[in-house]
Amino acid sequence: MHLRYRIQFSILGLFFFFATKAQDVNSVIPKILDTRLNQIVSIAPSDTNYADLKVIRDAIGNAKIVMLGEQDHGDAAS
Repeated sequence: MHLRYRIQFSILGLFFFFATKAQDVNSVIPKILDTRLNQIVSIAPSDTNYADLKVIRDAIGNAKIVMLGEQDHGDAAS
């Protein structure tokens, strides 16, 4: 078999290998998110039940400063 065909076959094999791995990752991500998502329903100013926000309070803890947001997408951080 010519070297050229061996290289092409190897590249094709790597392509299919990584393509199947990408599909595995895409099927795992929704499962991970489902176990870590929490619904926030207390968005109305008249709402007095903040039990759904306990997850955020636990994550913040006793921190004095909390930064929320993205480092990119036009926040002028760079």
